[in-house]
Amino acid sequence: MILVITIIFYIIAVLAVLVSMALFWGVVFRAESSPDEIHFVITRDGWRIALHRYLPMGDERWREPVFLCHGLGANRFDLDLDARFSLARCLRSSGFDCWVIELRGAGMSAKPRLLDHRYRFDWTFEEYYRKDIPAAIQHIRQVTGANAVHWVGHSMGGMLLYAFLEREEARWIRSGVTIASPVDFDDMIIGIKGLVRLRKVLKWFPFVPLGIWVKLLSPLPGLFAPLLKFGFNPRNVDSDVARRVCANMMEPLVCRELLLQFGDWLDNGRWRSLDRSFDFTEHLGDITTPILVLAGSGDLQAPRSTVRGAFERIASEDKLYIEFGRTLGQPVDYGHGDLVFGREAPRVVFPHICDWIRRHSAPVNASQKKN
Repeated sequence: MILVITIIFYIIAVLAVLVSMALFWGVVFRAESSPDEIHFVITRDGWRIALHRYLPMGDERWREPVFLCHGLGANRFDLDLDARFSLARCLRSSGFDCWVIELRGAGMSAKPRLLDHRYRFDWTFEEYYRKDIPAAIQHIRQVTGANAVHWVGHSMGGMLLYAFLEREEARWIRSGVTIASPVDFDDMIIGIKGLVRLRKVLKWFPFVPLGIWVKLLSPLPGLFAPLLKFGFNPRNVDSDVARRVCANMMEPLVCRELLLQFGDWLDNGRWRSLDRSFDFTEHLGDITTPILVLAGSGDLQAPRSTVRGAFERIASEDKLYIEFGRTLGQPVDYGHGDLVFGREAPRVVFPHICDWIRRHSAPVNASQKKN
């Protein structure tokens, strides 16, 4: 008995040290977003969701705002890391009113609480696109007076866009941009499919400390390049940027139920609803909204074939697919995350996104600007 207690004590002590180290590096390499406003909205099931707003700058002004959504386990820093690697600030400088969401459990949005039954580690993909996002977009429409928004989503943020466009509220979306957002899972690499083999273990824990482990890698990203390459191409990201990404972008704890749902998709090769009654991939043909689909030729997390599948199935007549890598003249193959924080992403990738949204936007006339 004493031996068991001793082992448990040492396990807890080691975990406490690791968590403390992770939090320490998070402070040392801390990133700072600088929105003009922070709004909070309440979902219909009581969760508080954070929206970070960047007001438009420059001579041009555009009627529809831009809504930006991060990926799995991430937060606002995914699309707003710093002054250079921020799609939100890039679009703001082009005259767009930009709103960066943090989904439930992420960043400044509500997090699970031990004694509050509303806030538990039990959400899935459905809670995101049925509750968090409708509440956020309705708020944006009310504040700005716009009928629709443009949507930019990275990884899961783009998957949420596809799922949302298969709903009645698709009329709220003027155009969309997805960045490394997969819809097919047969070509996923073994390292990602390892999640499937962990499902029996995951059932014993309400969350998985993925973000904590990533934070621990932040001091020496070059040393851990073989591990980090699943998130981005280390050769395409400067070391100081990689440190800030590792220390800030991932939430310390990722919801088990959400990971189990992704595990189901990987295991069965079908992107479907939690009750398995609705296949999102099969309904991509219902989407007629203008869509720009971006992929990295060296993406190990969402291989280009899994991303291009969406482009091929979408029914919209106004759609465009762009792949970033050596085949298109870049000196390096882009991975998953470096499409937004890669060394040359602001010069190579961002302009395509700005041009696409500008092309599908209505300008604000001079009298409206004064008002």
